[in-house]
Amino acid sequence: MVQAGMVARLLKNRYPDLEVEIVGVAVEGDEDQRISQVEWGKGAFVRSLQLRCLSGEIDAAVHSMKDLPLDEPEGLVLASVPLRDDPRDALVSREKKNLWELGSGAKIGTSSERRAMQLKGLRPDLEVVELRGNIDTRIRKVLDQRIYDAAVVSYAALKRIGLDSLASEVFDVESIVPAPGQGAIAVECRKGDAELLEIFRSVEDFRARQEIEVEKRVSRLLGGGCRVPIGVNANITDVRIRIVAACDIKGRLVKSSVEGPLDEIDLLIEHLVSEMRGVIRD
Repeated sequence: MVQAGMVARLLKNRYPDLEVEIVGVAVEGDEDQRISQVEWGKGAFVRSLQLRCLSGEIDAAVHSMKDLPLDEPEGLVLASVPLRDDPRDALVSREKKNLWELGSGAKIGTSSERRAMQLKGLRPDLEVVELRGNIDTRIRKVLDQRIYDAAVVSYAALKRIGLDSLASEVFDVESIVPAPGQGAIAVECRKGDAELLEIFRSVEDFRARQEIEVEKRVSRLLGGGCRVPIGVNANITDVRIRIVAACDIKGRLVKSSVEGPLDEIDLLIEHLVSEMRGVIRD
């Protein structure tokens, strides 16, 4: 809802006479917590919105980009990437302890296989368990209900609801590689709606779209569409790009990075993916 409000403000700034209504929709991934997120698959947090968009009940759907599957459903298109905030992950813990200050066996909650695999790589002595619900719910389970010793969440999500001061640590992208698209907002609408597409594309962040497309491409090449937990972060600065990736293949965590001119992006991606596949084969 916060993200939808941000998009609405962007639209109103550009088109003052445009009427914008925000419609709240409960999503499957949060509604039915008897089923694990792994069983739901990648679309657990977007499917309800997508179905309403396809049916015409809503004109557009606002998502966290990292929740979108690599392949869009028939009839929908990624109309805009209007904003991207800090892509990093953050730790929220009692007593503001960082990851290395937590005691052996501490219970760490996360909603992500990607985060879990990288946490285990950093601290195999921790107990990493599934933690579901919106950002407020997850924080309460750590700080108020004391069910978990800590949780790893999106730093951008904390910032958007004004709770970034609760972060006891913000991980650099090499330590815990973010999900493809993390920190970015995605807007989907029906493919044939030319007027809406034009409106949403007018508020797009071109650099954010470039970074997202690179991250999706690397994820697809590494098998991210097949429920392989993958982290990819692309950072474009002027005419250069740095890409960091991590994936878990057959229980083995592999990380790599490349950096170079933006006009050599195809070669950089090829080198990164080839290197990671080579490590996996070895």
